[in-house]
Amino acid sequence: MARRRNRGLMTAPPRNDVYIGMLLLTVIALAIGTTLLALECNEYDWIAEPSAGPQIAIPQVPIGPRPASAPAAENPL
Repeated sequence: MARRRNRGLMTAPPRNDVYIGMLLLTVIALAIGTTLLALECNEYDWIAEPSAGPQIAIPQVPIGPRPASAPAAENPL
């Protein structure tokens, strides 16, 4: 096993690299986004009601066996 050298008081302080800058930029972006969302929700008294979506008509497909005389090309599915 290799031995580690004890350098005592001569250890270098941790460096601030690009990842610290990216982390700070992300935290600032989250803070701005949260503030803007709070200002937007404040106009609606913090009540979010979904609007009614479009009405969709789903055709009813008959369930059951096909008549023997019906060809396979007429299958609605």
